[in-house]
Amino acid sequence: MSTLIQIETARLTLQLLTLEQVELYLLGNNLLEKKMHLPNANRVVDAHFKEVAETIFIPNFKKDKESSLFYSFFILIEKASKQIVGEIGCHGKPTENGDIEIGYSTQPTHQNKRFMTEAVSAFCSYFIALNQVKTIIAETDIINIPSQKILINNHFIKTKEIENSIFWKWNA
Repeated sequence: MSTLIQIETARLTLQLLTLEQVELYLLGNNLLEKKMHLPNANRVVDAHFKEVAETIFIPNFKKDKESSLFYSFFILIEKASKQIVGEIGCHGKPTENGDIEIGYSTQPTHQNKRFMTEAVSAFCSYFIALNQVKTIIAETDIINIPSQKILINNHFIKTKEIENSIFWKWNA
C-alpha cells in the first residue's frame, strides 16, 4: 500500500509509516525526523513497542505489503510543534469476526496532555469505518492507570482481568 494515509484531529496528524519509515523510527537518533523534515524532540523508542514492532509488525509487513494498514503504525505529529508525540497501531489484520487489537504509547515529554485520548478516538473511528473491522480490543497492564483512563475516556468497556492485565473492548 503506497498511498499516504493520514488521520486528522484538532491537534494531531496521525500518519501511517512506510516500511522504510518504520525501520528509521525504531533506530531512533532523529533519523525519521530528519527524513520527514520534523524537529528533533529527543524521541525515546519505547522498549516494549520496539520489541512488538520487530517481532510482529515488520516481519508481517514484509510478507503482506497489501495489509500494511494493519502491520505498520501511525505516528502522532502534534500540529503546533510538528513533533512526534507518540504512536498507535494494530497488532495485525482483523480476525474473521472483525476484531483488531490496538497498541499505543506516548512520548514521556508529551504524556498527560490528552494527545493519546484524542488519537485513540480518531484511530478507532477510522478503523470502524472500514467494513472488515467490527470490534477494537486493547490490553493494559493492571498498574497502567493512564492507559486505562485513555480507554475509559474513549468508551472502551473492561471485559476481563487476568493476572497483571486488563482487557478492553470497543464496539461500533
